[in-house]
Amino acid sequence: MAEQRFDTNVRIPKPALDRLNEIARHYGESRDHTGRRLLLTYIEQSEALSAADRLTHISTVMRHPLPDRTPTKQTVPLQRLRLRLPEGAATKARELAFRIPGQAQTRGHQDYQSRLLTDAVMTSIAVESRDLGWPPISDPVLRGVYPLIRQRAALGLWELAARATRTEAEKHLLDHAATCKEKREQAQARTGSAIEPTVVEKVAALLDKTLPTHSDQDACAQDTATPSLTAHTDREEAMWHHRARYLRIQTLASTILSSAYQHASPNVEQALYDQDGDLWDRLVEASLTPRSRARRKRSGEERPQRRSSGVAINYEFRGGGAVWRAKRAVALDGIAAWIAEPLRSTTPRHFVIDPPGWRLVMPDTWFPLLLARGPLPPRWKRRVADHHVLHFTVGDHEVLWPTVEDPDDPDGSAPVAGLQPILSVLMPDDPKRRRAKSQRADPRRAAEILLLELIPRSDDEVRPEHEGPKDFEPDAGSNAWFSSTDSPFADSYRVDDDFWSDPVPPEDKLTSVGTSDEPDECRAGDVPPLSYVFDRAGADREASNPPDTPAEEEGLNERSVSSGIDNYIAIVVRVPAQIAQRLGFIDAAHARRLIEQAKIDTDIRMQKVLRHTSSPERRKALEAVMDDPAEFACLARTAFETFYEVRPEWGWYVTALCDEIVAQTASDQLLWVTSYLIQSHTRELERSMEQAGTEAARQFAYLHEF
Repeated sequence: MAEQRFDTNVRIPKPALDRLNEIARHYGESRDHTGRRLLLTYIEQSEALSAADRLTHISTVMRHPLPDRTPTKQTVPLQRLRLRLPEGAATKARELAFRIPGQAQTRGHQDYQSRLLTDAVMTSIAVESRDLGWPPISDPVLRGVYPLIRQRAALGLWELAARATRTEAEKHLLDHAATCKEKREQAQARTGSAIEPTVVEKVAALLDKTLPTHSDQDACAQDTATPSLTAHTDREEAMWHHRARYLRIQTLASTILSSAYQHASPNVEQALYDQDGDLWDRLVEASLTPRSRARRKRSGEERPQRRSSGVAINYEFRGGGAVWRAKRAVALDGIAAWIAEPLRSTTPRHFVIDPPGWRLVMPDTWFPLLLARGPLPPRWKRRVADHHVLHFTVGDHEVLWPTVEDPDDPDGSAPVAGLQPILSVLMPDDPKRRRAKSQRADPRRAAEILLLELIPRSDDEVRPEHEGPKDFEPDAGSNAWFSSTDSPFADSYRVDDDFWSDPVPPEDKLTSVGTSDEPDECRAGDVPPLSYVFDRAGADREASNPPDTPAEEEGLNERSVSSGIDNYIAIVVRVPAQIAQRLGFIDAAHARRLIEQAKIDTDIRMQKVLRHTSSPERRKALEAVMDDPAEFACLARTAFETFYEVRPEWGWYVTALCDEIVAQTASDQLLWVTSYLIQSHTRELERSMEQAGTEAARQFAYLHEF
């Protein structure tokens, strides 16, 4: 029976495709057969090597050719190569290929896209050319550059570029960490006892080291049922990417890995691999030395003399996001440590995780089961696999959580009843159900969503016990809210008193996002936040015109609120009217009432946009699409008018997902709110990271040369 093959395509530089054609002619084979043979040979050879010793082509770490906004002006054109491979070969080649830290496994922003299959094909062609004694693949950028290096050496080259292009936001945190480390070491010298590193030192460790340690590599190589809580993945996530970083790598590679360099290229490659010794120190020093901005790139384009303000803001925005991700990685590790704490009367039942600053609450009946580190007992291993409990490895213990007391169980603990369907959604086995197919399900993230306190409350003011959805008043007509489908944070809302059908905290306990009684600390580079599109006339018009609807007056375009109680974040659960009817929250009459009210409010907002539109032609075009809110919103944006369609939605008071599980809420309602919270969790994290990047740009962009 003929071998079944699957088609896949990959884009490679034209000189590499020409070299593949030459190899095919040399062996008297078709190009399809030669490409398949070389790639299968690459897989076989790479599998026999450790991850650090596998080969990669220099163009991968250089990200050559760079994505160009004008493809017709590309220095080196890309051409498509069709490959017909056996089943699983393409996936295996991607697993063995080189990926720069922080790049997406599959799809992503163009600066963060990985070229895994391209790297495998380029490396296989380069290895065959070397074995035949032919010159390396060459073009205006690759000419004279050492073509094949080990993957750990490629990471070393990336680290040189990362150090040379650190943003001021990163440098500020690293300087702070250095001060904290010095004070800690002085305290240790005085007391003679070890002191645990501070949080800022742990965050700096993720930013300061782009390469995984040998212990990290060994941990990642272990085939365990539970993701290791090492910093390897977190360190990668803290990296940021920009076209300028890849240009710096190209400059470094063309200098230190060039045949004209004063040191032999193999010696440099070994120094990049070892990251130690005199040669490595000289490479670091050379990479940090400012060079003339008039130097030309190998493509022939002249470098800009000064960095524009837009580029500086972009740099610092990405650097601020990297700092946020490093802080987030350290904070996530704290969740597992908090859950694994031995039960004591003084053990807190709540935990604040920052960023983003929300609070986790532990049900009084949920406890961890601590076992000695090592293989799990068969029945608990089966329960972990079936998603009855989450499994963490913390210190010398295997932590199984959550469990409840059960005298009939040999260990005295049993899984929480009704939790299995929820954990199956939070920890999917099917990669297609994950947001990123390449990411393994993270038990820390699942625990965070389970325990996330959606509505903050103070410890001395407990909200009345909620008995279920039936307590909502059927005539709560204020549950139709504005929503924008254009923004990534479109579902964000503030809470007003009429949103809930049952009592709410006093008004002084809920404030709008970002408000504070005390002014923020002033810094030398502080500038007012800049909006993406600023229409002065529109701003003045909004100030002189009162809102048209009570909902608009309340500012109901925010879904997360900042509470005056310890600055926690609140997430409001809004159920679309039709889904609320299907889940049994409201009846058909209530759903129709919400839908009709949403249409009326949408029409009010459309009329407001029409009144503010000065162009008769544009107003006529808007009137023609009033039956299509989405199209109306697109046309309104061309007139710099803001339009949000009103969605009919019903408010469900949920303190935390774990509270609904303890209260034995209906399974279909639990599954819906779980999926809802997964999306809300991701969105609020993205919002928090965006705010951190904006703050970094506001604080540090002025330090760049303009």
